[in-house]
Amino acid sequence: MLARSPASWEALQVLGRDLGLTAVVVKGPLGEVQGSISDEVLLPAYAKHGVWAPAMVSELRAAFGGDGGTFLDVGANIGLVTLAIASDSSIDCFAFEPEPRTYEYLRHNVDVNHCVNVRCFRSALWDSPGRLEFELASGNLGDHRVRGHGSDEKYGESSRPCITVDASPLDGLVNVATLRRPIVAKIDTQGAETHVIAGGSRTLGAADVVAMEYWPYGLARLGGALSTITAFVELFREARVARGESDQSSEWRPVKEVVSILSVLWNPAGGDYYDLLLRK
Repeated sequence: MLARSPASWEALQVLGRDLGLTAVVVKGPLGEVQGSISDEVLLPAYAKHGVWAPAMVSELRAAFGGDGGTFLDVGANIGLVTLAIASDSSIDCFAFEPEPRTYEYLRHNVDVNHCVNVRCFRSALWDSPGRLEFELASGNLGDHRVRGHGSDEKYGESSRPCITVDASPLDGLVNVATLRRPIVAKIDTQGAETHVIAGGSRTLGAADVVAMEYWPYGLARLGGALSTITAFVELFREARVARGESDQSSEWRPVKEVVSILSVLWNPAGGDYYDLLLRK
């Protein structure tokens, strides 16, 4: 089933809901990808373009140089980035997704497309093991997030339905000593990045390339500090920073220069977010 325009996707959603459908399958370059009929972002993008975040995916693929390695997809959602990287069978992929229904789509997409080099984990990555309150978004199903407990909220998050999900530190789920190099990671966790970093300091500290979201509002809402992000960035040699999902390449800059840029962009009261690409 392939929808090539926003209007046709919306018509498909209306018809599907009338028929009581909950899931949709889109065929494209990565194979068959299943997701929710309510998805207004990821599946429509795959239907139209055959890829999600093509500039980022291209950078991540290039980081392996054709010689295999390890890919960590933190916040894998239904697996569009995982599938793109796993198409190279020499890359060992680890995909982490906490939301139960989304995780089932992820597992299905990995299995139906015969990605035997992918291991899936139904867990949020955090700084300690436990259980977390998890807010569910409607429409943008990539916007599920850990519940914050601050008094300031920009998007009415406290009104969202909430479930409880398992959480584990990354360093407790994978043994960095056994991972094939290079290690490449994508971290997109709607503000939980500082907690992911804290729980995965050994593994992520060994990464050669990391793509991650930088969203000051989301980070601050979960108690994250700018200093935690900049300390992690300083483990790398150079970086790129671009407005979120603009899909435009920015120039590589020395890490010290990027740290200064991130300090200027740190505005928890605003809604702007950015894509960071780090390499050693």
